[in-house]
Amino acid sequence: MAVQLAVARGAAAAAGRLRIVVADSYPLREAATAHRTIMAGHTTGKIVLVP
Repeated sequence: MAVQLAVARGAAAAAGRLRIVVADSYPLREAATAHRTIMAGHTTGKIVLVP
């Protein structure tokens, strides 16, 4: 079941049918700040750590 869901999501992403909302991005060195933001519940999308 999990594998089928992953395959379906991959297909949807490849077809451009998924919309990914990025709330914010942080440099990797600020991972602790990003984690605090997530834990505070002040996000409406994904947090991205940039190497």
